[in-house]
Amino acid sequence: MLEHAAVAVLLAAVLGLALLVVLLAAAGLFVFRFRRIAISEREAAGLCRKAGVLSPPEAALFRVLDEAMGDSYRLFPKVRLCDVAPLKPGLRAWERWKAQGELSRRSVDFLLCDRKTFAPVFAVILAEPKAEADALLEGALRGAGVRVVKVAPRPAYDVRELRDKLGASYASLP
Repeated sequence: MLEHAAVAVLLAAVLGLALLVVLLAAAGLFVFRFRRIAISEREAAGLCRKAGVLSPPEAALFRVLDEAMGDSYRLFPKVRLCDVAPLKPGLRAWERWKAQGELSRRSVDFLLCDRKTFAPVFAVILAEPKAEADALLEGALRGAGVRVVKVAPRPAYDVRELRDKLGASYASLP
């Protein structure tokens, strides 16, 4: 009888140890699956610094827009669409997730904001004259009440010519 009790205790210990191993493996898998992905030092060594965050046509347009707008507005390059036109409440979780993904993949080349409130007022998009329009980008901006102007990429811009291009949109700015 004592042998049966010893076997039962040994069996319980083995089962308990097996259960502990399974739980630890599951916890490790959970942590591995949902961990934040970080760049290792070795991977970071493969990265380099860009010469500039704006391409030459973007930099040229930025300088001229900055001069043309004066002290009334602040100019921001490469702003994500989701930061300009956030989603309205009321979407289901999966709809919000899908829409947020679409919005975060698009950006405005230049965003002109009110100097005091930082409210978006005006978006400038660099686009070839015959380029296909990005309906989501332009529709979201218009829906958010942000004026949209397309400018063809060039190596240099003239302040007066750019003001003419902006035309009624520039003249109607508060």
